[in-house]
Amino acid sequence: MAGLELLWAAPPARPRRACPSRYYFDSRGVVRLYEMTFAERAWALQRTSADFSPLDFSQRWEAELSADGDGIQGRWLDRSDEGEWSHDFELTYTKLAMS
Repeated sequence: MAGLELLWAAPPARPRRACPSRYYFDSRGVVRLYEMTFAERAWALQRTSADFSPLDFSQRWEAELSADGDGIQGRWLDRSDEGEWSHDFELTYTKLAMS
C-alpha cells in the first residue's frame, strides 16, 4: 500500500476552519481529513466525523516530540460509535544522522 499525507493550516475543502489539518490518502482509495493540534511538545490528530470517506470508526493520534527534537513517540487510537478509545498501534519517528 502506498500513501501520502499533507499537513497545512487551512485545508482547501474547509477554508473557514481555524485549526491546522492533516489530509491523508492512499492507494486503497481511502481519503481522510484530521483536525490537528500542537501544544508545547504534544501533537494530536483526530477524526470524529465523515469527510471525504465515510466514518466507520473514529481515530486519534497522540504523540510527544522528544526534548532534543530528534524523535516523535506516538500512538493511534480508534473507537466505534461513541464508545471508549482503544489502542490501535504505537509509532516512533526518529531523525537519522546525515553523513
